[in-house]
Amino acid sequence: MHRDISDGNVLMLDVEKAFSRKEWLESRVAHSRIQEAALIESEAKLRSIIEEIGHRDPTGMLSDFDLYAIHSSVSEPITTTTTVSPVTTEPTTSRSSRRRFEEDAPLESASKKRKTNSYTTAPVASAPTEGQDRSEESSPQTLSQLDKRKLIDFRTGTPAFMSISVLAVKAGMRYHHHYFDDLESFFWLMLWSVCAHLDDGKRHPSPRAQDLLNELNRGELYPMSVSKMGLLTIFMDMERAEDTLAEYANEWALDPMFLQVLTGMSSLLFRFTSTSGRKRAEGSPGTIFGKVVRIFLDALGPE
Repeated sequence: MHRDISDGNVLMLDVEKAFSRKEWLESRVAHSRIQEAALIESEAKLRSIIEEIGHRDPTGMLSDFDLYAIHSSVSEPITTTTTVSPVTTEPTTSRSSRRRFEEDAPLESASKKRKTNSYTTAPVASAPTEGQDRSEESSPQTLSQLDKRKLIDFRTGTPAFMSISVLAVKAGMRYHHHYFDDLESFFWLMLWSVCAHLDDGKRHPSPRAQDLLNELNRGELYPMSVSKMGLLTIFMDMERAEDTLAEYANEWALDPMFLQVLTGMSSLLFRFTSTSGRKRAEGSPGTIFGKVVRIFLDALGPE
């Protein structure tokens, strides 16, 4: 699992470029580390999908695998008590190589930053100054700050593209990143890309598109999870989704292909935004990934 699906990590070749090696057309060797039946089945379905779409000469790629994790078990619980300690790193800014509006129109809220496993930045309480009531040294507020200073944030990814489940995780809670989190990140990446697209001659997105981009860049993660749940609900309704995209007023937003993909993905993913929903997920990861691929292929149509 990639664990940081974002606009800076999902890349596309320029129109005139092509891959020098078409690995997707080469025979695939079974990986010796894949032992679980569900993952073996997923690998077989992957090969089947590659055979179906290989002639399209794909131009997309994933980059920056520094946060990746091996999918260990499809039945593993969402939260875990594993003793493996996360890597403590400083957040870094994630930028896109595509033409975007950010250079011209600064967002009202904080810019997208990669959220890695890191200590929270709660202030450290200082010793009381002369004349200060020393009883304040052990006040509930100060102790709370000290407790927060020790918490580790196990979430990974870029907040604008994090899944609803990841955004709702509290600092200090161990979280098992699920493949549904990566799939949902693709939905937010597509919605973000549609809003941020600039037609020829345009320097700024429409006001409604800018509002959504600002909303996806807000600093508070839990409120963002609530907003995303509302957005996911909107895009489950074809008419409401069409009206919403029309307000973004650019060629991508008005393209029926994007409408079809966004509504299809939202309807699929909505059931799996909760722990209970994921436990009820039918089939293997390959089955779910196959449904997502089918949404895209149906929107693209025959070639």
